Amino acid sequence: MRILHFGDSQIEGDRMTSFVRQRLQERFGGNGPGLIPANNVYPTFSFKQSFSGNFKRFTCFGGEKLSNRKYGVMNSAARFTPEKVDPTDTTISEGWIEIAPHSNAYGRAKNYNNVKMFYNSCFEDCDLQVLQNGQLIHEEALQTDGKYHSVNLSFPSSPGVLKFIFKGRLSPNVMGFSLDGDYGVQVDNIAMRGSSGTFFGSIDQTLFAQQLSDLSADMIIMQFGGNSMPMLKDKQKVENFANYIQGQLRTLKRLRPNAFILFVGPSDMSVLIDGTYQTFPMLPYCVEQLKKVTKGLGIPYWDLFDAMGGENSMPSWVEKGLAGKDYIHFTPKGAVIASQLFYDALINQYLEKPEN
Repeated sequence: MRILHFGDSQIEGDRMTSFVRQRLQERFGGNGPGLIPANNVYPTFSFKQSFSGNFKRFTCFGGEKLSNRKYGVMNSAARFTPEKVDPTDTTISEGWIEIAPHSNAYGRAKNYNNVKMFYNSCFEDCDLQVLQNGQLIHEEALQTDGKYHSVNLSFPSSPGVLKFIFKGRLSPNVMGFSLDGDYGVQVDNIAMRGSSGTFFGSIDQTLFAQQLSDLSADMIIMQFGGNSMPMLKDKQKVENFANYIQGQLRTLKRLRPNAFILFVGPSDMSVLIDGTYQTFPMLPYCVEQLKKVTKGLGIPYWDLFDAMGGENSMPSWVEKGLAGKDYIHFTPKGAVIASQLFYDALINQYLEKPEN
């Protein structure tokens, strides 16, 4: 079973996802951290990655964007050349991406034996070499039809350090990698700093749906709301945001009709009012409206705001070292506690189902 966990900076660096992944894999089987971006820019303990300086990151949610919007489910991609190069320039460029297990990762995430590299928009000859611990183990010419493809590698055990070396005049869009085991549950961390969860209008939806199908995505967790809070100054703005989220969820249901979708709402967040950190004034109403629109679509809602203590609970988390001094983001220790609360709610619902 594959679970895609989309979210904003609250899950950045695999903070919450990693704990949930480990617990589910301990219970149901599974290995590896799952999907990882082509070039990761957030600190994470779930894997190691480095890349050549000419591999540039493109995203649908901030920073430079791809003109063809073909990011795939990670909502980001990387290239070692610009999208367009001078047709008279015959220079062959080389770029590389190296990935490896992280010694500090949860036990299940350290071990994986199936590695895939996803790409699209390859329109010219591009050669790929894969080195395992410095030794060449695979060579192939990427397909030049411009369509979505993957390079699939399997190993008898965890492969160690893998280096993907690309050579060509024009780079494809490298959409990322998957690091998986042979069976069980996989939980992918797809963090989008600054995103409000309203990214479907910024991507090629056909490609997105195609990769969801290829990955056999069975469950999708959407964890958003926090980034919008500073802009939600009145009830009308909150209702507009909730309706926009509803539209995004409708699109997601259309793109992956058989997937189980779960929405995780924002945590408590504090803003300085009259010298005291207090819950953002519109946050409780935002939670109420998000519950309303998700219920209307038959999508379960897990209330992180309530689970951590409700209104004005964030200061106590900060005092205990469970959240940062921005009164918004969890610390690693706090993320573990929040993740445990989520896991407990999820597994309790699972165990209550009659067929189980």
